[in-house]
Amino acid sequence: MPVLRLRTLLVLVVATALTVLLSACGSTIFPTPTPTAFSEVTPASGTPTAQLTGLAAQGQQLFVKYQCAICHSLTGQRIVGPPLNGLYGSTVPLTNGTSVKADDAYLKLAILEPDAQVVNGYQSGIMSSHIGQFETEIAQANNLDALVAFIQSQK
Repeated sequence: MPVLRLRTLLVLVVATALTVLLSACGSTIFPTPTPTAFSEVTPASGTPTAQLTGLAAQGQQLFVKYQCAICHSLTGQRIVGPPLNGLYGSTVPLTNGTSVKADDAYLKLAILEPDAQVVNGYQSGIMSSHIGQFETEIAQANNLDALVAFIQSQK
């Protein structure tokens, strides 16, 4: 496990250095993700998330707490990670050439073990290195269910 985390850290350091180097040259090949404030996290439909209730509302708070918006858009914008709006119930193409339906089971696996099924066009190792600091808390059943409910609410 420590070797995997060290390799993931090395990948992040190299990616960050490359991004800094390219942005110094004026390149926009890697867009800079912008952290989203709690008040800006709204579903794609435009309905304020303050109207979310129950698990979805709790998931919204966790989405902000775990800084998910740094990599995952709720508006369809492609940044570091795949966008989450319209994800629930869709067919997700994976890097191994297969596809999977984005249901509760897939989302839970994608959150807890992000490198188990990597979405085609995205890199492995990035999310797993970021969520490590939150791993124990995220793995609590209620938190995981809340995150899934929030993603499901993003139409």
